Amino acid sequence: MKKVSTLIVGGGFGVYGHLTACQMIPDIQILGVVARNPSSYGRIPQDISRFPNLDEALRSHQPDLICFATDPLEQEKFLLSPSSWGCDLFLEKPLVAHSQNIPVIEQNLGRYKNVALDFEFFEFPGWKKLKDSMSGLSTGHLSIQWRFQSYSHRTQEKSWKLSPNLGGGGLNHFGSHMLYNLSVLLGPLQELKCEIADTATESVFRLNGSSQSGITFDFSLNCNDPSEKLYSVKFDSTQKKVLLHCPDVSRLDVTTWSEGSSCEWISPQFENSVDYRAFYVKSLLEKFLSHQPVPNLTDGLQVQKLIEKCRHSNLIKKSVLV
Repeated sequence: MKKVSTLIVGGGFGVYGHLTACQMIPDIQILGVVARNPSSYGRIPQDISRFPNLDEALRSHQPDLICFATDPLEQEKFLLSPSSWGCDLFLEKPLVAHSQNIPVIEQNLGRYKNVALDFEFFEFPGWKKLKDSMSGLSTGHLSIQWRFQSYSHRTQEKSWKLSPNLGGGGLNHFGSHMLYNLSVLLGPLQELKCEIADTATESVFRLNGSSQSGITFDFSLNCNDPSEKLYSVKFDSTQKKVLLHCPDVSRLDVTTWSEGSSCEWISPQFENSVDYRAFYVKSLLEKFLSHQPVPNLTDGLQVQKLIEKCRHSNLIKKSVLV
């Protein structure tokens, strides 16, 4: 069986996330890693080819698959070029840095080959159980709190991840996951109201609204909170009460909830030298390569539109219809 020739773009998570995931999949042949910053080369194993830019890599190879783990500007630039039509794509979120380019991508939907988005939360054991627990429910309230301090905020490094104009910031970088998750758990959203404080020193995002099915929700995100981490998801209805609660998004389990009860935590046993996210990237990639359902380009575009609805709501200080 022919292996899937794969090119990885990104010298950060592209190496310790995507490259590690690809190395664990026997059906993948790694062609090399594109890393613009030479300081990233030390992370790349010596037997892996390195390229300073994507154009040079594509002059040397014709990959079956390109995995992106780079800034949204570079990913957006590639999606707007005909070069993106020639192979399968595994993309990061947010899909693009500039919403005005969404129509161009939509016009070319028929030209792209197979595309997957790295919305990986439903590869986590706890989120899988949450999805199963909420299946078929049409009333109730879903509340999500996510509080931590991101690496970029903690180190105050100069990075696109702190700049909403470059596709970073709490809403783009982390909130996009939750906007996708809300759509999966609740179905199409109907109305939302959003408050955003997204700067180099403050990264707070608050959202509330309702789904077309009638379930209401609220979500709060703080990406620059140096206090104890918090990750809590609670669903409360007359039909069922469900709670996820623990300080680490990777270690979640679902339990039936009642006031004062405790929750069991799942702590996956990963190799200490491997970033746990690589295992979830691997899970998504394996499904993608075997043509199982995964988050796709249409999902990425829908999340991008929800991001713009959030920004508009924040601007006018009112609820907006989705």
